[in-house]
Amino acid sequence: MTIALYAVAFASYAATFFHENISPFFKHILISFAILLPMIINLTSVSFVAKSESMIVVLKIVLLIVIILFSLPYIRLEHVAPAHWGSMGSYVTSGMIIFVAYEGFELIANAAEDIDNPERNLPLAFLLSVLLEMILYVVIATITVSTVSEAQLSTAREFALAVAARPALGQAGFTLVSIAALLATFSAINATIYGNARLGYVLAKDGQLPEEFDYEFWGKPVMGVLITAIISLLIANTIELSEIAIIGSASFLLIFSLVNASAFKLRKKIGGNQWIYFIALVFCVTSLLLLLIHTCRANVVAVLIFFSLIFLSVLFELIYGRKFRSHFLGRSY
Repeated sequence: MTIALYAVAFASYAATFFHENISPFFKHILISFAILLPMIINLTSVSFVAKSESMIVVLKIVLLIVIILFSLPYIRLEHVAPAHWGSMGSYVTSGMIIFVAYEGFELIANAAEDIDNPERNLPLAFLLSVLLEMILYVVIATITVSTVSEAQLSTAREFALAVAARPALGQAGFTLVSIAALLATFSAINATIYGNARLGYVLAKDGQLPEEFDYEFWGKPVMGVLITAIISLLIANTIELSEIAIIGSASFLLIFSLVNASAFKLRKKIGGNQWIYFIALVFCVTSLLLLLIHTCRANVVAVLIFFSLIFLSVLFELIYGRKFRSHFLGRSY
């Protein structure tokens, strides 16, 4: 879902470099390109993934900082005055819908085997990534809604940040943000394919997925990369952007609810603060329920797709548990 979301965003910003009204077919080409190229990169050079991610992350952060600095004089605080505020419920549901934008930090865990000194660097990476992300998003969001009218943002909703750079930097700013967005979404797809492929590989090694998932070629988890890319292509080219965002956010809220529930149950074994696990569980479950209730009223299709995916996941686990896991356990002994 997240790869599909990033791919659609990539296509939206890439389309700004072409004719204003590109055909739907051409947009699907851009969406597919955004997934296929990272897939090829992951299949050919893992080291290039790591090196390119570092370079892209530094470059896009530099570009965002430039945009922030140049946009500060153009901020109009009256745009965010109380007169423009909506209901508290709208803030909560909006926050839940875009929750998927904040995810990504969990991919750090999938690369744990490749990290030096994980006892120190893993917690540090989690904390710093979430903290910096929150600061950056709040500043960018404030600048966006303070420099551009609501009507303009609504019209350019798929590339709103690029429009927000125009007051300060003109067309050059629009182009600069579009480039930054292309880099951001491309690197996100690249990193997510990398993380998912290795997650599938590790799960297969532990017998949690069929043994085909631990197939390697030239030292790379080929099957994980291919399956991730194929499913992402299918989702990105068949489901609407708003539905992808809602389903992605709901999925992550469900996953994080289960993770926190597991952590609370295993608190004596794994250590940590049990109250943090419990509070996080309550907030995740509450957020998920609020999101689903709101979405049922506004986009029931997204809710149906979400529960269909849960059904398929449970069905796969039941089938695999009966036919494959016993075979793996017999093979391992």
